[in-house]
Amino acid sequence: MAYELSNGSATITTLAVAEDIATVTDAGSFVLAVDMKNLVDDEQFEIVVYGKSRAGETEQKIASHGFFGIQGSPVKNFGPFENSNHLKFTIEQINGTKRAYTWSVMQAR
Repeated sequence: MAYELSNGSATITTLAVAEDIATVTDAGSFVLAVDMKNLVDDEQFEIVVYGKSRAGETEQKIASHGFFGIQGSPVKNFGPFENSNHLKFTIEQINGTKRAYTWSVMQAR
């Protein structure tokens, strides 16, 4: 069973620049869901997840996922990611028309 920890909508403001959408400092197992129904033909999109091995450490990339063009199944789930210190989720639209994307972070219970 999972519950939604946070959610929102992110409108891309600058192409090819990662934008933070959520940071989690609670311990647990988390999944990010992003609705990419607005992505069209030649557009590229990337989601990156950062984490820390322990408190006080520097963020490091732990996963990245790239997408190109229209998605047959537009809602994408990423994870689960185990966390005891810190997770940060970012989105980046590489090219095309700046678009809005809805997202949510869910915690397994």
